[in-house]
Amino acid sequence: MYKRHVYVDESKLTPEFIAQKHQITSKEGARYAPAAFVTGAIDPTADREEFLQLLDSISIPVLIILAENAPPKSKVEMEAMAELEQVQTVELRGTLGIYEEYPEAVTEAIQNFLIT
Repeated sequence: MYKRHVYVDESKLTPEFIAQKHQITSKEGARYAPAAFVTGAIDPTADREEFLQLLDSISIPVLIILAENAPPKSKVEMEAMAELEQVQTVELRGTLGIYEEYPEAVTEAIQNFLIT
């Protein structure tokens, strides 16, 4: 999954990295977090329209970082959110693990958003 959807640079997926990620599953109260992410069990809404309605009801600016290499289905969802009036978007290299793989670029995008 990391190679297909989470990281762009496969050289970062070392045995040590995978072992560290596996350790997350044995932390108190967190052992199901990776499975919930993969299965979508942590999604707050049942479908796109419901989510877009909730997002559209927010009266403050929202930043969405579009992952250039996101899986097609995920990218379509990100692009649908980006269509909303109060949403500002930044497209960066990366995929679903963009914040982890490219933390400096993500941090810069967030800081720029907060300053404006």
